[in-house]
This record gives sequence, C-alpha cells and structure tokens, in this order.
Amino acid sequence: MEYGIEIDLIVTLQMEFRGKWKRGSLLKWQNELWVVLGYEFWGWDDDCSNEDVFYNTILMHISSGLTSSFPLINVSAGAELC
Repeated sequence: MEYGIEIDLIVTLQMEFRGKWKRGSLLKWQNELWVVLGYEFWGWDDDCSNEDVFYNTILMHISSGLTSSFPLINVSAGAELC
C-alpha cells in the first residue's frame, strides 16, 4: 500500500467478525465517500481497554483514489454506511 499503510488481514477478519464494517463497504464520512479496505492494529498486545482506540480503518477516497489510515474511533463516531 502507499505511504507505508498496510492492511492486516487477520485483524481485518477479526474486526469484521466483531461487527465492524466489512471490506468493500461504502461509507459517508466528513461529507465524502470512502470505501473500507481493511483494518490495522497499532497498540501494544495488552492494550485492550477500548478496542476502537488501538485500531485504524484503512479507507480509499472515492473521488481521488487515495488510500488513508484513520483511527477507528473517529470513523465509527461520524461515518454512515451508504
């Protein structure tokens, strides 16, 4: 992936199993359209007090095609499934 962003397939499957958005889901977030590509974990192994804090959502912007990584807690708070 560009800019060192890497989707972790195992983490992505775990997040989908927990009920988070599936890969390919279309989201409206910050008045823009995004496609969910996957998830990554950036915390320590024993960081589990709030699972959304230590995960990033990998999104692709529909109009520009750029891929970016955003904290799951921020995306979850404001995104709507289209």
